[in-house]
Amino acid sequence: MFFALQQVLEPYGVWYPVVLGPVAIAAARSTRRGLWGPVTGGRDVRFLPTGYHVTLPTPPHP
Repeated sequence: MFFALQQVLEPYGVWYPVVLGPVAIAAARSTRRGLWGPVTGGRDVRFLPTGYHVTLPTPPHP
């Protein structure tokens, strides 16, 4: 989306960041989970998951 907008605004020189900034802020504020949220439809889909789950071993019972 941002790349396409950059290509459309390219003839206006350095003004595209002035337009792109408010568009990015509006997109971040209007969608709760960012741009990926509407794409996944609320399902737990992870693109390049980087989170790690650490489980500690349970201590032995005396």
